[in-house]
This record gives sequence, C-alpha cells and structure tokens, in this order.
Amino acid sequence: MRGTPGETRALWPRVLVLLVALWLGYTLISNVLHAFGVGNATERTAAVMTIERGVVNVSLDNGTPQRAESGMKVYAGDRVTVTAGARATLTAFEGTRIRLDENSDLTVKESTRGQESSALTFTLTTGRIWASVPRKNISFSGSILRKIESPSFIYTLAPGTEALITPLSLAVFSADGLGVTIDSKTVKTAQIAIGEGQQWKVDAPDSIKGDLYAYRTPLGSDALTLPFVIDSRLVLSSMPAVDAVTPVHSGTGNVLTITSTAQGATIQGSSIAISGSVGPTVTQILIDGRNAPIDAVNHTF
Repeated sequence: MRGTPGETRALWPRVLVLLVALWLGYTLISNVLHAFGVGNATERTAAVMTIERGVVNVSLDNGTPQRAESGMKVYAGDRVTVTAGARATLTAFEGTRIRLDENSDLTVKESTRGQESSALTFTLTTGRIWASVPRKNISFSGSILRKIESPSFIYTLAPGTEALITPLSLAVFSADGLGVTIDSKTVKTAQIAIGEGQQWKVDAPDSIKGDLYAYRTPLGSDALTLPFVIDSRLVLSSMPAVDAVTPVHSGTGNVLTITSTAQGATIQGSSIAISGSVGPTVTQILIDGRNAPIDAVNHTF
C-alpha cells in the first residue's frame, strides 16, 4: 500500500535529519580517532645537528646539558643552547632547516611523520633563528604543519618560507601563499598573515593594543644586509639537499646488540665497560647521555 503524497512529503524532514545526524556522527568519530592517532600512523623523527663553530650544548629530554657534536640527532623534548660566538643548524626529516644564531635557546617540541599528516614544532625562548622551508615535501606524501613557538606567539610557516624569527619579531624574505601566520598566546586577537617582503615586531607582549596588523611594516633594506641573514643564506645553500626521510628505526637485522657487559652480571667498582654492535642505519649511540664512538666499518661501539 503506497503512502499519500502528503505522507511522503512529511517523511522527508525525518530522512534529512537522520542523514545530518549520521554525517555529524561520522565527522565527530573521525576527529576523535585522528586526535588519538588512529588512521594516521605516526613515528617519532629526529632533527640532525650541524655545528659551524663554537660551543653548542644539548639537554636530552630535559637532562643535564652536554656539548653537542655535528651529526647528533635531537628529538622532541631536547633543548639546544648556542653560546656566544657559536652557530648551529638543525635539519628536520622533511628538509626544513633552522639555523641558530649565538645566544639562542631552542627546544624541539614536536617532530613526527605520519601517513596522512606530519608535524614539526620548535620553541624559541631567546635569541634568533633563520628558518628555511622547502617548497614541496621531499620523498613523502601527506600534509605537514610547521610551527615556531615563542612564549607569547605562534608562527606557522608556509612552504617556501625564508624568515628571520625572534620571540617578538618576524621578517619574511620569501614564502608561498599568504605567508607566515601569527597567533597570540596572551592577547585575544585574530590571526594575521605576514607575506613575502613584510616584517612584524612588537616591543613586548603586553604592549599590544588592537589589531596585530598595526605592527606590520614593509621589509626594510637594512634587513637584507644583516650579517646573520647573509651568512644563513650562504651556509644553507651550500649544505647538501635532503633526499630521503630517515625514520627512527629502519633497515634489516638487529638495530642494537649489547655484547658486554652481559645481562645479569654483577658489577664491582664505580664504572663499567659497555660494547656491542649496531645495524647499518644507526649513526649515533648515547650511553648515559654521552656519545659512544661507532666503528663505521665493523659497526661496533
């Protein structure tokens, strides 16, 4: 028995409400699952240190500072401090490079690679950095969110960004699209975008009044002649390109094998000798926070 036209019209609102409810439920569940990493398998990745000169210290996972060496890998939670007269560069897994000026303090907040989306975040407490972002993702698919955070602001970097960044200022020399966006952590104000050829600066977070755009100006010619800017462009252009993504664990066979001291052995004295072998993809071994030299030929330490 067929329903009357009036009954059919009365049924449509219920069907529409049901479809909307199903769509909202699907969206909510998908967002919750993605928030917990379901559907976007992620892995922890490292940034590789290159020291040009001077003393650079690293605190591994908030541990005691130790002198860093070129080739050292730093992960989320590791803090890098550059002393007076020193310079260092961090190269991330997808090709972004952060060059630290002297007297700078930077922490890796997040460095993860996912099948669908990846994230790279550094926290700049003091000093200044030169950020160089590749224009396209190298050897991996999916989107990536790159951010520099300071105590008061969040700078989100666009592909192709070349920028000079301090905790309270930003100078964009190049950037795709709208440029680098700025969000305030302390003031309720709308997000702004600083495009190529523009700069932005505040004297103090509590001095902001009104729109953040009020502190935007054209990039001055003096910025182009800053020694740190000139050096950064020259140094980074001479560094080899990042051709491939290196995960935390890769390759075949055992990643790490301890041959001495034996498990369960009783140790007498104040020190012990530790030795072993590593897989061909391992480039660094840390024992009690210190680098253990690796024999590149025999893959032993």
